[in-house]
Amino acid sequence: MLRSREAPQSRIERACTEDGIELALRRYPRAGGDPVVLMHGLAQNCNAWDLPLPGFSFARYLAERGFDVWCANLRSHGRDDFASGNAGRWDWTVDHFAAYDVPAIVRRVIDETGKKPFWVGHSMGGMVAIMYLQGACFCGTHLAGDLDLSRERNERGIRGLVALSSPARLQMESGISAAYGLASLLGDRNLVTRVLKRPGLARRVLRRIPRVGLSRLGRFFDSEGRIPESNGGTVRLALRWSFQEATRFVTCRQIWHGPNMDRRVFHAALRHTVDDICGKVLLQFVDWVENRTFRAWPEHTPRGSSPFVYCDHFDRITCPVLLGGGTHDRIACLRTIESDAYRKVQSRDKTFLPIADAGHADVLYGVRTSSSLYPMLAAWMANRGG
Repeated sequence: MLRSREAPQSRIERACTEDGIELALRRYPRAGGDPVVLMHGLAQNCNAWDLPLPGFSFARYLAERGFDVWCANLRSHGRDDFASGNAGRWDWTVDHFAAYDVPAIVRRVIDETGKKPFWVGHSMGGMVAIMYLQGACFCGTHLAGDLDLSRERNERGIRGLVALSSPARLQMESGISAAYGLASLLGDRNLVTRVLKRPGLARRVLRRIPRVGLSRLGRFFDSEGRIPESNGGTVRLALRWSFQEATRFVTCRQIWHGPNMDRRVFHAALRHTVDDICGKVLLQFVDWVENRTFRAWPEHTPRGSSPFVYCDHFDRITCPVLLGGGTHDRIACLRTIESDAYRKVQSRDKTFLPIADAGHADVLYGVRTSSSLYPMLAAWMANRGG
């Protein structure tokens, strides 16, 4: 695919789900180019793939090389004009993303371009595509994994899936539970730590909190990740300390690999990409952590039946796939991705990609991401496009 001489310009696209939610997408159109959907992970938005810093926008990188790029926001994610709706509710799970949002986005891209899109997802952004390809759909209020729908989506939905740092199940490589890893971010004496270490307590707390507000974390930084002079000296010192401590403490290495992070990029990511989370989405993650699994939310299952278990149905995936993650990722560990996902998918065309010296979140923002990961992913898609 030839590199375009024109600077990519974006525009807003909309997709409507079957349950009436309007999703917002930032599109970098390229006539005739292979469409690519870029999907964010938990507590993020489409800016995760499109930071306004030189060298940290995979969206612009692809557009400059002729791809038709769609940066998507799941329901109630996104900023300003690119914010997706939620119909005034905060009442959904990850299953809703897979059963409603992903199909709406794929349909919109196909209707507009006449081509099946590649899907590139980070963490939960890859998980929802995996669930979609396994046939996730709602029959009334119950979540099912429809085999015929799975076959149709693999053949006619997504041209190829790239899932980076997407857990095959919520299980940590070290044998320490993922709940402990997430909890340890805030220290053993913190109340949130105790909640996360006790899934029963976490469920009781989150059921009372429909929305977990995180988007205000970015208000201390400007658009390029700098700390404005308007912030007082104490605030500036505290922000610098927060980055140093975040990269130094072993507990925070559950989220990123400190040596792979640049302070300004880290601050820009906080400024532009962090979004609020629906409490039920976190409840579903708590269920995965507690049971070391990857399954439908139990309340979407008929009484007396067992939830559909996504990590037991990777063999339904037959479209081309690239599965990978950071060698220092302690949330989506490579050994689990390889054994529980890569070896089980039935795709004739599949690739396993270890990303050296990267953790979980910094797969997107690492110091060598643009020079090493971007070209590999673009080449993988270019070789399967047309």
